[in-house]
Amino acid sequence: MSGRGLTTRRALLRGAGAAGLALATAACGYQPMYGGGARNGTVSRQLAAIRVGRAGDRVGQIMRTEIERQVAAAGRNVPKVYTLTFSADLTSTEVGIRKDATATRANIFYTVDYELTRGDERVLQKTARSIASYNILDDQYAAIVSREDAERRAAEDVAQQIVNRLSAFFVEQEEA
Repeated sequence: MSGRGLTTRRALLRGAGAAGLALATAACGYQPMYGGGARNGTVSRQLAAIRVGRAGDRVGQIMRTEIERQVAAAGRNVPKVYTLTFSADLTSTEVGIRKDATATRANIFYTVDYELTRGDERVLQKTARSIASYNILDDQYAAIVSREDAERRAAEDVAQQIVNRLSAFFVEQEEA
């Protein structure tokens, strides 16, 4: 078979596979969580109705800023009817140990307990966790930058988990 014919056949097979996947997901009732579709953006509006509580430290501020950025997508003029509060714990463990007992690598463990309330009623209470690794370098400045990068990655990961869980909660409430 010629190179051109083989390329055309592959393209047709890819197209058929994509069409089959689209039909399969449509048949199972799959709907994008943030899509306008039948819900007409309800989840996005409910996320925008969340007031995000304060965070105590730099890593918490990174997480809070990321959550606020994501929940504000539907607009800042949405009345805030929910409040999201959280408490966080950041720990570090050295994992790469040299013969001279110095560490070369570490893991950051970031655990956040969060609570969503509407007025005085608690409507959701969960925990999000993330682990991020970083190298402990001989250069002190580089070691600090490496650790701060791991803390940022952990905070952004936890923020994404929280927003995803809040979105799923609002979808569940809508379907109930």
